[in-house]
Amino acid sequence: MQSNISSRRFRVVAHKFALNQRVQVSAEASLAQASPDGIYTIVRLMPQGQDGQYGYRLKSQAGERVATESVLIATVGHDAAAVQA
Repeated sequence: MQSNISSRRFRVVAHKFALNQRVQVSAEASLAQASPDGIYTIVRLMPQGQDGQYGYRLKSQAGERVATESVLIATVGHDAAAVQA
């Protein structure tokens, strides 16, 4: 039997932010786990949750946390190498 791969439809993962991108967490979401400088680096892209939002593992000088796209804000002019383990 011949497999017809062209008839299958694949969904492309469309994260809003990229691996190693620098981001900030919105004020409402950052109260409990704030980074000293407010800047995080994305260290892992995670799948969509049940709410349809993609998740991200973030790292800062203060530690790591997980956040969804709706609470992240892209930063400009920060060096991603500043937050390395």
